[in-house]
Amino acid sequence: MATWKTDPLYRRILDEARALWHELPLGNRPDLLRIEQRAMAPWHDPEPSGRLIDVWVIDDADIRLAPILRREEHEFGSARGEYHRFGLIRFAITPDRRQVVLDYRLGPEIGGEIVYSVEGEGEGLYLLAETGTLSV
Repeated sequence: MATWKTDPLYRRILDEARALWHELPLGNRPDLLRIEQRAMAPWHDPEPSGRLIDVWVIDDADIRLAPILRREEHEFGSARGEYHRFGLIRFAITPDRRQVVLDYRLGPEIGGEIVYSVEGEGEGLYLLAETGTLSV
């Protein structure tokens, strides 16, 4: 059975989160980003409210699974400059695993959403952005 460390789809999604983290300016970025996997429906609510499946965190020590955080609602903490102390990335995977929706909130006015098509298979799998950008 594939895990988040061995499943190519999860690795690509978490690579997107890692790339976003590394694009944030040192000294002004959040202390960490909470990454939540949510069930797909109902994704297009203003606040994605699908069932919480798993939680990871990313900081300077990289990404790690944090299942204990499933019990706690996300707290953004105080804003420091443009960013919240604790940013949030949420994603959902369609049941057929052919599409991923990812949204993020990094600061009071910094956030967005991307819809990805999942292309290829196995180690050749990649995400192709359909809408949005992860520009900060």
